[in-house]
Amino acid sequence: MSAFLQLRDNVTYFLSGPITPENAEMTLRGLARGWYAVGFLDLLLYGFIVWTDPALWFDLLNGAVCLVAGHYLAARKSRAVAVLLLVYALLVAITAFLAQAGAILDEGGRNIVLAVVILVMGWRGCRATYAYQRHTQHRIAWNHVFWITFVVITAFLIAFISIVAVLSVIKPDMPDEMSGKIGIAAAAALAITALTLLTHQHPFHRAHLLFPEQA
Repeated sequence: MSAFLQLRDNVTYFLSGPITPENAEMTLRGLARGWYAVGFLDLLLYGFIVWTDPALWFDLLNGAVCLVAGHYLAARKSRAVAVLLLVYALLVAITAFLAQAGAILDEGGRNIVLAVVILVMGWRGCRATYAYQRHTQHRIAWNHVFWITFVVITAFLIAFISIVAVLSVIKPDMPDEMSGKIGIAAAAALAITALTLLTHQHPFHRAHLLFPEQA
């Protein structure tokens, strides 16, 4: 019984505990583990579905996104990643509610509880990253944000167009929907790789210099 109460307290703290500059990093590590869990569960579920119907392999990207985002959240404490995860969580929640209400077909599942948990994780990720960056006196390096974003989007578009064009030549009988999904998956992998390498050398934040002699 005590183990159950401890687990309940840990889950409650994870979802609704206070976020302070002192515990922001610990909170982000916990949230990253949460996103890892969601990603693995998603891959496990859709892996089984894809096993029975390989045409649905594109749905595996949701789990992959959660795993990659969890890594960025813990390793980079990135506010941009936290905001994107919140947007993703909002889309998941809206889709789940609409599917539950019968307004749309079952795209993405009807699990309202999981959707709410993901939404809370997205919101707490934003709060924790902003608390952490304020505590460490980091400021957004907007010049890095703008040019890296431009490079990554350009790389994605060029890769997508190139892959679809190549597939149309070597696989002319392939349906447009399938070639488009392959193009998106491959271009997204390239864009994530480019983003990882570029932000490692040119992070989206820089230390705030309090005194001129620190320059």
